[in-house]
Amino acid sequence: MNGGKGFASLPAETVLAVIDHLGGDGHGLYDPSFLTELGVPEALVESVTTTHKSDGSYKGSIFDAEGCLIEETQAVYSLSLYRRISDELGLPGSTMMGRGFEARQLHSQIKNALTEVTP
Repeated sequence: MNGGKGFASLPAETVLAVIDHLGGDGHGLYDPSFLTELGVPEALVESVTTTHKSDGSYKGSIFDAEGCLIEETQAVYSLSLYRRISDELGLPGSTMMGRGFEARQLHSQIKNALTEVTP
């Protein structure tokens, strides 16, 4: 991860902690504070934090932990974060259909790339 930009410039341990927190989830919206707590610089956290709005549909509505509808929230979308990290690390990306399958494939690619032992 020498001379990279964005997530590629972070220590491997930090990026691994980020993807381990996500755990292969391709659907979730996460409070951006988890990235800050893992040591991701604020500017990078802000670059992956977006506004998400409920649209009233079953699949397009956002609920809090108590099951109450949230109209709008600032959050990190897990699959977008996986895609961003993968792209910045120069990985091939996913060939899978479905957000969960894609996220798990990207998770594996990132983890393998950052834990490879080189001679």
